Amino acid sequence: MSSQSPNSFKVVELSQNRVTDFHLEPSRDVLDTLATDLGLTTLRKVCFKGKIQAHDQTDWKVKGCITAHVVQPCVATLEPVITWVETCVERRYVADFEHPTGAEIEMSEQDDTIEPIGEEINLCSIMFESLALAIPTYPRRTNIDLVNMTVTEPEREPLTDADMHPFAKLADMRNAMREKS
Repeated sequence: MSSQSPNSFKVVELSQNRVTDFHLEPSRDVLDTLATDLGLTTLRKVCFKGKIQAHDQTDWKVKGCITAHVVQPCVATLEPVITWVETCVERRYVADFEHPTGAEIEMSEQDDTIEPIGEEINLCSIMFESLALAIPTYPRRTNIDLVNMTVTEPEREPLTDADMHPFAKLADMRNAMREKS
């Protein structure tokens, strides 16, 4: 096996009798584009290693691990947050895949690994999708002091926590009425 695999494999060229190993490391240009698309400051050391093997007579299974060094801005301070991402990926490409139809579609937990088989298995698509899902949505730096801020229109009184609990006001009114009687 070479140190770098192709980005995709044609299904007709895969062997039914043996496992196909792959090792994908995107170029710097591809990583820069992906970082921009995902709103990241930096994306480095991305690696997707795994194997493709036949599953039953007509289906294929892709199983592998993705690692990446991600730098993204903190949601509170905008300072850089560094994350090491490690995620395992599994996809099953099924020949007799049927798209659900109807007004309401119920999805089971395992549906996210099953996809319809096409002419090729695109490892870049699998890697990018899995990486996008594994990256923290709201990265936060550790040991930061949160700021309590209230914003309102000029010359208006800002809402307080007590204002957000209307039943507490009702309870106060009830207690005041009990005290009067």
